[in-house]
Amino acid sequence: MGPAGMGNSYAQRLERWLDPFSDHEAVAIAEEMVNRGFTYDTPFAFALILGPLPDLALDSPPPSWMAARAGGDDILLRFRRALRDLAEKSRFSDFLHDNRELFDNLVAQSSEGYDPQRISGWMESFYGYGADGYHTVLAPASFPTGGYGVGITSGNGEWHLYNIARASESGPGTPILPGGRDLEMLAIHEWGHSLADPAVFAHPDSIRQLEDLYEPVSHLMAEQHYASLQSFAQEQVLRGIDAFARLEIWGDAEYQNYVSQMNSRGFYLTAMVAQELASYSDNRSEYETFADFAPVLLERMAREEPRPPRPRMRVHPALLVRAILGVVAAVVVFWWITVGMRRRRKQIEEMHDLDDSDSFSGS
Repeated sequence: MGPAGMGNSYAQRLERWLDPFSDHEAVAIAEEMVNRGFTYDTPFAFALILGPLPDLALDSPPPSWMAARAGGDDILLRFRRALRDLAEKSRFSDFLHDNRELFDNLVAQSSEGYDPQRISGWMESFYGYGADGYHTVLAPASFPTGGYGVGITSGNGEWHLYNIARASESGPGTPILPGGRDLEMLAIHEWGHSLADPAVFAHPDSIRQLEDLYEPVSHLMAEQHYASLQSFAQEQVLRGIDAFARLEIWGDAEYQNYVSQMNSRGFYLTAMVAQELASYSDNRSEYETFADFAPVLLERMAREEPRPPRPRMRVHPALLVRAILGVVAAVVVFWWITVGMRRRRKQIEEMHDLDDSDSFSGS
């Protein structure tokens, strides 16, 4: 995702560095994949399965869901080779080296007051299961504020969860990224996708029973890119978990504030879900894990009465994908590629305009 304007100082440096290579093969491949759905969390996930520069090694085939969004394994492998070539020709390692002090400062700022061990510990206790590793990635050239959650199975079979934090779209200054409590809250949500979503998706019949609850807020969900009943169910359950976590970890004020925010965005079952999760927490002898409780929760949600949310402001629509900080060149380059795609389209439009003008003058 990219900013509506020029972006922060880091994003601008990134664009200037890669601008001379706008005709590289990676641009054409990226455009093809984006048109097929290789957007949002997918390029970040692709970057996370690659090794570091200069090789960008790929130890195992891409997961099937990623290949489906890209258009198959072959195009992902061609994209990897093109990115490796682009990183070499652009001397992208030099760019990363030149920005190392900024990266270190951003990490230090976001790390202040951030306790990922406490958060992952709470989550494993709540869910009754967990992952082999929990990671946080700062993405200073990806906008707007928010994040993505990605789960990756490594070559040795370990399962690692990633909380990818995007920057605030705050103008041309130094990137502003979440830190401390805000980053902890983001981790609960983004790591939670990998822990909660499979438990919810395992019950498609129960999800279909939420149709009447989804319909009154379907337009708000579409504005936030949750334009399906499945997405609504997934996000509503997870936001109920977010609310329950706030109540347990930070207290009632944070809980009430979050519930109010979610109501305004159309997630009007947040308080109800949190209350049911309190019941789950009090009855762990009956429900060993969240996966055991998920069908019960969905059934109880289906009994609720539909009701519209309070009016809200429109969210800023997502643009194309921008870069992850320091994972590998793949996603950093991907942000620039989208700029190249827009530039190419503009050039084509100008050529068409010129052709039309010539035809008119000669008639």
